[in-house]
Amino acid sequence: MKKIVIDALVTIFICAGLFFLLQFFAEKTGLFLPLNTRHIYQLLQAFIILFCLYAFFYKRLWNSGLFRSPLKISLFLFSIVTLLFIIYHSLSLNKSILAYYRYFSSDNFISWKGRMYERDSLLGYRMRPDNFSSLVYDLKQPVPVKTDSNGFRVAHTREQFSDVNKPVDLLFLGCSFTFGSACKAEETFPYIVARESGMNYINAAVGGYGLAQMLIQANQLLPKYKPRYIIIQRSPWLIERSLIEFAPSRGGYLLPTPYFIEKENEFAIDPPVYQSPINELLPEEDRKIYKGNFLRYYFKKGISYFGNQQIQIIKTRMRNILGHKKRPTPKRHEAELFAYSEIIKLARAHDVEVILLHLNNGPITFKGKLPVGNYSYRIANADSALRQRMSSSDEQEYVRLFGHWGMRGNDSVFIDGHPNPLAHKLIATSILMQLPGK
Repeated sequence: MKKIVIDALVTIFICAGLFFLLQFFAEKTGLFLPLNTRHIYQLLQAFIILFCLYAFFYKRLWNSGLFRSPLKISLFLFSIVTLLFIIYHSLSLNKSILAYYRYFSSDNFISWKGRMYERDSLLGYRMRPDNFSSLVYDLKQPVPVKTDSNGFRVAHTREQFSDVNKPVDLLFLGCSFTFGSACKAEETFPYIVARESGMNYINAAVGGYGLAQMLIQANQLLPKYKPRYIIIQRSPWLIERSLIEFAPSRGGYLLPTPYFIEKENEFAIDPPVYQSPINELLPEEDRKIYKGNFLRYYFKKGISYFGNQQIQIIKTRMRNILGHKKRPTPKRHEAELFAYSEIIKLARAHDVEVILLHLNNGPITFKGKLPVGNYSYRIANADSALRQRMSSSDEQEYVRLFGHWGMRGNDSVFIDGHPNPLAHKLIATSILMQLPGK
């Protein structure tokens, strides 16, 4: 018994040392920082654990006849592959649970209250129609979010300028920047543009959306509402979100979304890899119940929710391997041009004028390729409007002027990087300049 304990302690010591060396190497080289290489880092961690397990049990596993029998060799190799598979996905499971727990337990907590979203077979998820919820922050008052019967964000005031029963003048497509995260609906640029122009508007933007979802929305909404203008957010991260299978996440959870693939030498949109679990995702409620009690969350909810997520990932990768589900295209610029060109063509087919809204998250203008050829559109350069308010091109000044800040005691604390009310006013000005008579 004493020898087993000593062997176990030695094995744990070796394992801890190998983990330390791997982490030290990763931090010094930055080799595993890109998202597409982090799975290699996790695989190396799994190899270390596997090595330590075999190091501890080698006397019980090893015998002189092990490699003389083809069957024993096959079973030995099968055990290695199986254990590696189990360890790798166990690491993924535990990392997801820990990341989500840290997210909803953090001091600067940002999430939603209530059931703000619902699953959608094409878009992955969408805003719940006829709903009242709120965005919640630890250092900021909750921001109310109200939607109409179609799931579009609307203001709480009587003068809404957003009535789908009347002819629609303005249709806005985009992500949380256009949706207006951290701002009241009345403070967002879609509302301000509608108010200042006296036009009826639809804000169809949703937080976390990418360019593939915007193209799907254009196909759905342009024939239905036939607006006079469509304002399309153009930001570098929109195409990036459409070249991966999941929406951006604040902590551990995955929300499947549509993405661009190559099909017969053309681009197409593939639907989400599995049905979104967003109906069961309630970070604000989890915070109230489980903050300060990780083990309770881990066993009562974490293993169940994230275990199912891990199973779905395994199923998805098996479908990829078998050729039943395509992976996203790596052709970023070509897919981006395709998406914007398709939206512009759709708009032209329905006599809708297009305004491309250039909007980056910093003092540098996004310089991607624009659709060329027989396309007609206007450009609202929000980046330029924001820069004109700055005294320099400093990143810190940009965040100070246009981010959301709060107070913790006597200290001013950064809360959220989405455009604040001042930024929304300036963005609205850049759009109004592209409307006739403005």
